[in-house]
Amino acid sequence: MFYPDAGRGHNDHYDQARRLCASCPVADECLTHALAKKERHGLWGGLTERQRRRVERLDIEAALAAGRVIRERYQRLGEQ
Repeated sequence: MFYPDAGRGHNDHYDQARRLCASCPVADECLTHALAKKERHGLWGGLTERQRRRVERLDIEAALAAGRVIRERYQRLGEQ
């Protein structure tokens, strides 16, 4: 779920994983690790590879804030 195969339900798998990330108590730490280690694959802290590339130019606080926004969105979706 956190490492979907390219072209095979990629977004569906990430949607499921993001719902888990939305309630994870260590999501910020997960994202911090992924940014520090420049993880290129999988979903980390609620962000995909592409999203992490976009925020890695930001300082860590701004990147974490972006991750929180995405996780909050998926948390609200899970409550519906």
